[in-house]
Amino acid sequence: MLGEHLGVQVEQLRLVVGVALGALVLVTAVLVTFVPVTVLLVTLLLVRTAVVALVLVTVRVNVVRVNVVLVDVVLRVRRGVAHGPTLSGSCV
Repeated sequence: MLGEHLGVQVEQLRLVVGVALGALVLVTAVLVTFVPVTVLLVTLLLVRTAVVALVLVTVRVNVVRVNVVLVDVVLRVRRGVAHGPTLSGSCV
């Protein structure tokens, strides 16, 4: 359902960010060879920013996945699909 669709989007996003990070590493290698240290430091700062952004996106997506699961459970309980003990101890 929604969680599966979200998982596909996450994988696509990770692929795009991974390719971007690879390109940045390649650019950094070229800069190490041909350009002064100042530009190299700026490039490394960009790489670090990209990695931090990837981590934040991953954490946020995991939070969204948990919320999707919780909403799914609530909807199943409301429809009477879920079975098992409730918080009050009775069975649904």
